Amino acid sequence: MKASKRRADTRGSQLNTLHHRLRDALNLCTRYRDGSRMRWECRDIETQRHVLRSIVAFLDCVSEEASSNPLLKDSAEDIVRALVGILHQKSEATTSIAADAVCKLASVLITSILQPYLPDLVHPLSCLSISPQLQVAIPSSRALSILLSNLSKKKENEVWEVLDKEDITTHLIKNILDFSASTSSNVYFQEMLALLAIILLRWPQSRYQVWSNVRFMNMLEDFCVNPDPSLGVALLKLNSAIALCSYGAKTILEHGETIVGAMVRFMGSSNPLSVRIEGFKLAQCLMLTEQGCSRVVSMFCEPIVEAIVCAMIEWKLKEGKGANDQIPLMHEACRLAMITRWPGKHHLYFWKKGIDKVLVDILLPNFVGKYPSYHTYPLEEQIAIARENLIDNPVLVLRPYVWDILGWLAIRYAEDYDPKFSENEAHFDVLTAAACVAFEDIMGRGNQLCHDDVISTFRSESAARVVLMMIFSSCKYISSKARSMLCEVLNPNGERYLKQLLYTLKSPSSGVNLGMPNLVHIVISLIGLTCYLALPHYEGFIVESSKTLLSYMMGRSSESFCIPRSNYALHLKSNLPGRACCFFHPEEWEGKDVILFHNLWALSLSIHHSGSKSNCSVMAVLQTENVRTELVNKLLEICKDTSNCGARWFASYILTYFSYFGFPSELGVKIGKAFNQEDYADIELILADGTSFSIHGVLLMVRCPSLLPPEQHFDKGTFDDSSVTNDSDNWHGKFRKEIRLSSHVNRLELEKLLEYVYSGSVQAEENTVKRLKILARHCGLHHLSELLSRRIPEWATDIPSFDLKSALGQGRNTFWDRL
Repeated sequence: MKASKRRADTRGSQLNTLHHRLRDALNLCTRYRDGSRMRWECRDIETQRHVLRSIVAFLDCVSEEASSNPLLKDSAEDIVRALVGILHQKSEATTSIAADAVCKLASVLITSILQPYLPDLVHPLSCLSISPQLQVAIPSSRALSILLSNLSKKKENEVWEVLDKEDITTHLIKNILDFSASTSSNVYFQEMLALLAIILLRWPQSRYQVWSNVRFMNMLEDFCVNPDPSLGVALLKLNSAIALCSYGAKTILEHGETIVGAMVRFMGSSNPLSVRIEGFKLAQCLMLTEQGCSRVVSMFCEPIVEAIVCAMIEWKLKEGKGANDQIPLMHEACRLAMITRWPGKHHLYFWKKGIDKVLVDILLPNFVGKYPSYHTYPLEEQIAIARENLIDNPVLVLRPYVWDILGWLAIRYAEDYDPKFSENEAHFDVLTAAACVAFEDIMGRGNQLCHDDVISTFRSESAARVVLMMIFSSCKYISSKARSMLCEVLNPNGERYLKQLLYTLKSPSSGVNLGMPNLVHIVISLIGLTCYLALPHYEGFIVESSKTLLSYMMGRSSESFCIPRSNYALHLKSNLPGRACCFFHPEEWEGKDVILFHNLWALSLSIHHSGSKSNCSVMAVLQTENVRTELVNKLLEICKDTSNCGARWFASYILTYFSYFGFPSELGVKIGKAFNQEDYADIELILADGTSFSIHGVLLMVRCPSLLPPEQHFDKGTFDDSSVTNDSDNWHGKFRKEIRLSSHVNRLELEKLLEYVYSGSVQAEENTVKRLKILARHCGLHHLSELLSRRIPEWATDIPSFDLKSALGQGRNTFWDRL
């Protein structure tokens, strides 16, 4: 204790001495006022060196613990003035030392104290970093990169004005291109690429100059053919910064065979950890959208999946510190594995590469190898083993990723696949058991969830959600296994948990916005109730559940509860290296209002089960006049909100029980007014009895091309462009194409189908539904057919679009004169 105090006293005495020397050195030079700022000036090189040595000695003595030392705070302004003054001299003899001193200052000075001085320091360094002299450019670029990395958002605009005034992006591009053809050292390229990357990450407006420069992008491609390992991190970071712009990502993917190929190689286990992590970050940027994911998967599906799986499991092969060092890589691999949210052949490769074993290793580290015949054990024993092994977990932070990955893989599984005929059975069974055990634990905690720590509450949603997705998997084996396992796990406390869920949703406080934990508790309650409704054992609660769900939906305020899942699922928070731009993200299927989504899913399921005689009272409640009118209006309103795709589907499904079929929308109402109006109609559909409908070909081609004869083409012979006139009276004789339909087509069903084609929705009584369903199926209107059949929508089923751009065609502008 005394020795420690003596060391501290000695260090303090030494710091005081160096501080006095620094003051003496700074006083050797001239101070003057330039407007509102004090300036420091010294033209003597030896004096500058003396000052710099004093600054460096003082900063070296400032330990990490003493970074808030009053001496440092008091000296910061004078040190910055001196460094700015010396850097403005642009002397080759002192620039390198001054730049290194800037790096030291940034490392010891508290970031908040550094912020006011950043614009002054950035100005001279931005000029020096683009110098043609390597000994000046390299240290200046390094110092500027460090300063920009420590920049706060409040100072971004002010610093960007400095950088933009120097046109630094253009100069960096030029210098990199000029030196790429020379034999300059890799150090220069590393610093230039790193600086450019930081600028692109911070300021999206600078990205266009890079990705639109064909010569520069070709140069990057050339460097990626046989990439130098020492340049790996710099190249990957720069490409990530470019890919944060959707157009930049598209440009990189156009160079896919080289840039993306190099990225995949850098993700391999033979590379240093830092390089691999940057490789995964670039992959996340490129696969930020379903289109980007599809493009990368089409080129490098197997190696990408293999890299992800290997990175997720490597920590098990290490021990001690080596295992802990792997956690950041595992994080990035798990984030990239979230591409399982999108369909594609990568799902098959994940299973081929053993993702089930990897997920078991992360969830239950002590399971693999200990229970080789797990799937043959009795169900009770399987549950007990899963419960025991789920408790001890050194990588708990990754658990939400595991649940989500498992959920995506399960819900998109092939319908006819059966894990019993593969080596996956034991792993899949224990994953199912673990998910159901976690679900039961969450249901058991009930209202205590709101009083748990926030992170624990948020993580609970992922654990409940994975069971929901497994139950509703298109794979019969997965769905059946999840239902039977959950039913066994919930016994004997299932009914008590279910009553608690219903109580939570009935509680007056559930209709009030009490903060995010309470909202997540509502989401978990709705997910839990949906899972219960899928189990036949609890069908006695369907009527009560339906009333509760209906009352909750009708009584809640849409504005106060409008939250997307990403607002509380912390693992879904963007971990991109910078701000993305120019991306047009389609909403997740859950939409911007996840509570409404799960409310409607649960209500749809309860109504679906109401078909049995024992539950006909559910429909009796819904069909009462006051409930029916209010509910239908509410559902029609939901259908018009294009930001909630999944909610629209479930709302449309419920509307089928009130004779509404389709997807009502404001645009559909407007277009629907043109149905059977002769103005500008160019096709006449004629039935066998001679009655006819005047139709607009552009809509028929986009929305229901099956009604057109196979030989019908609208780019030759159908329209005479020279006859175009604004006189609607002349239109009918010159532009009409007759199409005669089969005698099997009934007028009423065709009228209803065309009404759907025009407006996107239609009302039809039960006596019309059967024949309309047959006609819809023959016409390829899959969405209408599914609704007429009253099938619960599958996950991520899209909404038919009213987008008419496809009518423009390619080459010749088909229908251009009708749009």
